[in-house]
Amino acid sequence: MEYKKGFIFALLGAALFAVSDVFVRLGGNELNAWHIMAARSLVGVVALPLLARWFKQNLWGKAPGILSLTGIVGVIGMTCLMYSFLTVTLFEALVLLYLHPVVAALLSPFLTKDRLTSRDWGCIFLAFFGTVLVLWPGEFEARLGWGHLMGLAAACSNGLYMTLVRRLSPNTNALTPLFYMCFLGVLAAVFPLTMTANATVPAAGGIMAALGCGLFAMGAHLCTNHALKHMASPHVGVIQMGEVLMAGLMGVCFFDELMSWRIALGGAFILAGGAALSLRNHKTTLMVKPAQPFGS
Repeated sequence: MEYKKGFIFALLGAALFAVSDVFVRLGGNELNAWHIMAARSLVGVVALPLLARWFKQNLWGKAPGILSLTGIVGVIGMTCLMYSFLTVTLFEALVLLYLHPVVAALLSPFLTKDRLTSRDWGCIFLAFFGTVLVLWPGEFEARLGWGHLMGLAAACSNGLYMTLVRRLSPNTNALTPLFYMCFLGVLAAVFPLTMTANATVPAAGGIMAALGCGLFAMGAHLCTNHALKHMASPHVGVIQMGEVLMAGLMGVCFFDELMSWRIALGGAFILAGGAALSLRNHKTTLMVKPAQPFGS
């Protein structure tokens, strides 16, 4: 039952992330990475205290040191991801991001009590092969740029962030890690947005796109944090690879991005890896007590 709850929250998080990705692309002409990060962070800083009051939770948590580190890692990953979204196609940015289950799988034995089986690794690499297949354009070396490198940096940061959240989950509610990331994200965005070159105010459409991105991303992060109470970070990451297909299909529909046989076949491998993880009978070390929705 615990794993099923985690699966539902992970899949819901993927769907909400996919919608937030579309808002990023809709505001692409008006927004830079710092605008988007500031909007996402501000939404969290405003909304999370209200949710914490509703659920009667302390947002500052019991381990401010590791929570601050988690927030910094999350801000780095968010910034790299936003830059990648604005400089490469939606599919390329997402498949690079979803290399993070491999990073999480490598880090989990050192930072958490989770232990992965050989079948888990097989599922991760099946999904990893799918991401490579989707990404590979036949001329990768000629097209490799900063957007791709930022996507890889986002994957590494996100893998570490999710593993740290998993480590904190026994004694931390789902709101607190996100609040630290949003609070630090606001501080990180202030200086770049006040520099002359970046001190532009987006038009109304850009502001709405940024706020829409922030709202759906906040919901997605809360679902992800709650999923991490029930399953290991690599498992959550593989299940959330569904975002690649959902957001990618939206990219085809709304942004005229191409759908090829590589995308279709790679997407099938990604789904197969996630399905194999979700359908098996997991006996992973349970790190946490049964969790209640977001305020627990």
